[in-house]
Amino acid sequence: MLKKTIFILLIVSISSWCYCKEMSTIASQLQLVKSKKALAYIVIPSDPSGQEIYAAELLSEYIAKSTGVELFVHTEGTWMPEEIQNHVHVGMTSVAKRIADKLKGFDDDGYVIHPVDDKTLVIVGPTDWGTEYGVYEFLERFVGVRWLMPGEFGTYIPKLTQITVSTQTICDEPACFSRLFSGLYNQAQRDWARHNRMHQRISFHHNLLNLFPPEKYTKTHPEFFPIRDGKRFLPSSNTQHGWQPCFSAPGIIEEAVKNIKKFFVENPRATSYSFGVNDSAGHCQCAQCQAKDSGEDTYLGVKDVSDRYYQWCNAVAEGVLEEYPNKYFGLLAYRSVIEPPNKVKINDRIIPFICSDRMTWALPFACEQGHKLAESWRKASPTVGWYDYIYGTPYMVPRVYFHQMAENYKYGYENGVRAHYAEAYPNWGEGPKLWLSLKLQWNPNLDVDVLLKDWYNACVGKDASQDIAAYYQIWEDFWTKKALNNSTWYSAEWEYLRYDTPEYLNDVTIDMIQQSRKLLESAISKTKTHDQKMRAKLLLRAFEYYEASVYTYLSSQKYNKKISNETDALEFITLTLQGGSMVDKRITLLAAFENDPVLVHPSSIYNKYHYPLRSEAWGVASLWPVYPWLEESQKVRSRIEEISNSGWNL
Repeated sequence: MLKKTIFILLIVSISSWCYCKEMSTIASQLQLVKSKKALAYIVIPSDPSGQEIYAAELLSEYIAKSTGVELFVHTEGTWMPEEIQNHVHVGMTSVAKRIADKLKGFDDDGYVIHPVDDKTLVIVGPTDWGTEYGVYEFLERFVGVRWLMPGEFGTYIPKLTQITVSTQTICDEPACFSRLFSGLYNQAQRDWARHNRMHQRISFHHNLLNLFPPEKYTKTHPEFFPIRDGKRFLPSSNTQHGWQPCFSAPGIIEEAVKNIKKFFVENPRATSYSFGVNDSAGHCQCAQCQAKDSGEDTYLGVKDVSDRYYQWCNAVAEGVLEEYPNKYFGLLAYRSVIEPPNKVKINDRIIPFICSDRMTWALPFACEQGHKLAESWRKASPTVGWYDYIYGTPYMVPRVYFHQMAENYKYGYENGVRAHYAEAYPNWGEGPKLWLSLKLQWNPNLDVDVLLKDWYNACVGKDASQDIAAYYQIWEDFWTKKALNNSTWYSAEWEYLRYDTPEYLNDVTIDMIQQSRKLLESAISKTKTHDQKMRAKLLLRAFEYYEASVYTYLSSQKYNKKISNETDALEFITLTLQGGSMVDKRITLLAAFENDPVLVHPSSIYNKYHYPLRSEAWGVASLWPVYPWLEESQKVRSRIEEISNSGWNL
């Protein structure tokens, strides 16, 4: 019966992960709004939490935006108008408590949308987060709301004249219980992520610096710091770069246990603690530490120290769990500890986050290598997380790989992945990329093409959606078929790809840019509503930066290539003119984006590490290389004369 129920729910909605325990049917449907009249009110507990109030008010707000009708929010036990008898309970009201058994065994982010009778609907989760996500599901499913992107025009809210709730019980919880992006630049972007159910629940980042701060421990326990080149290395400041503790030092396990227990005393609501290694390398070279190592290198070509590290993690976790048995410990499976240990099985409460840019899995050999690593981790640790690098900025064309992303999330879930983190630093010119990612983290079995069609239709309308789909298909093909194959840009030496170099632009063609512009302009012309047009124009505005970057870069690259015939000379002239005109536009756009809450680049080319991405690093636009062809070609001579007469500075 359970399998049949799950199958039915999968058909009913693309948004349910469907750990549903029960379905029920009431005699009639529940109407909330009809003919611009409110037929229900919203009820919250008599002593509501701030999050329950937020969820209820948001439900009322979006129904009003859709229908023009406000459903008032009432506190349970207070007076409510008798003429309105239908009600939606949000949170743990007394009515919701009667169905609390339906939440047993649910993840904290899960929820139930349950019709108690033909006049009463309950939206509730085992925690306030679950209740809030139940409200989001209600708005997506029954109102049609889509939080497509941040900003004034980023939310799609259809105009409805009535809202009728189906009579089935909806039970849902996430496949992956921790979901987080970094690089969300402002509150608008963070609100967008919250509405799409982003929720971090495991700490795992670089943290050994904080567990053993050098300013204290270099004085009290210098033996906790590593031996390097035969000498004790004592960090001169509280830096997380270039050093790791000596995991064999006497007393280091006990000190870690003491410090972590103190942390949980001071932070009683914290559910986890990070064992994350410090950034970069710097592992101890003492005889005791090295005796625990495998003696092998990782697939990245660096020394494997996983056995010493994970043995230490297990010991510390066991010490803390004696007093705090329900806590988790996240960590980074990164560089020298990226592969699972050979000699120890990792404690069930430890969640290693395996670091990799999984766009590379579009390459067969990288996919095979990635799958091999994932499957070896599954044997060593029952639950793992994925740390990914899905950067939007500072890339200079939309880095989308929707179908590979969907394959990755599904494979990951099948192999024990229950938590996700990604360095995102979004560029919203990438359209559905992050929206799709969060949908698939919640339920990796969803159909990626159905999701994309849903986003395109909601974004620009059905008539324009095919143009937007074709636009992103150009760039998905580029990244998954071209940029990774026979490219000077791609490298397999690191966990992440080289976002700090523009070399991938060598593989972009002018035809791709011209076709992209035509598709976006066509989409704008086919939009029907003001909001659709504004969203389409935002995508075009983001594209203008991509376009300017490509023309500027290719112009500079052409300057360094030999001109061997008339066709080369004419092409060089065209690119030089385009590139020269685009240099200033590129800089102007970036300056304008700084004040735009959606188009702002959180990972800027003006970051000190990103100098190769700046136009001044690409050379200058000049027509001098074609001068030898003035005598050889009448076409070249005529073109140069035309340019000279137009006022171009040769």
